[in-house]
Amino acid sequence: MANDRDPIAQHRRDLRLKIVTPIIGATIFVLSPIVILSVLLVMGEIDKGQLTTISVIMAGVCVLLPLVTLMAGLDFAMIMLIWGTEQIPAFLVPVVRWLRKTIQQVAALLQTAIDWTSEPVIFVEKWLVYIGTFLNGLVNWFETYDEEIKHE
Repeated sequence: MANDRDPIAQHRRDLRLKIVTPIIGATIFVLSPIVILSVLLVMGEIDKGQLTTISVIMAGVCVLLPLVTLMAGLDFAMIMLIWGTEQIPAFLVPVVRWLRKTIQQVAALLQTAIDWTSEPVIFVEKWLVYIGTFLNGLVNWFETYDEEIKHE
């Protein structure tokens, strides 16, 4: 049944449901307290002190709480990584060392190959810059020479 649908219509539907709707919802969620507080302040229902208090609370909830949650999640991930490396069985330690050494050797070989293959390109580019600078100097010299002849 899903294959019977037009793919363009399905794409538009997915775009509306998965991209546009969450963006509009988040925008309304963030902007509605600002609009409500502004209207209440203009109407005189709240004063500037109350608005300041509400703004500080909203900043804490909307800015600090997500940052603290993110950092706590990263801390938890690092702790689990450290704990996981401690749990590696003793018989795997030589294998992991060999694997790390092999990866380092492959990385060194790749770096050598990259350097070896990029040297001719760098050489040609360098000489093209030299030639271009020389030709630009000649052109500028001829232009100034022509200007001097015209003014005489």
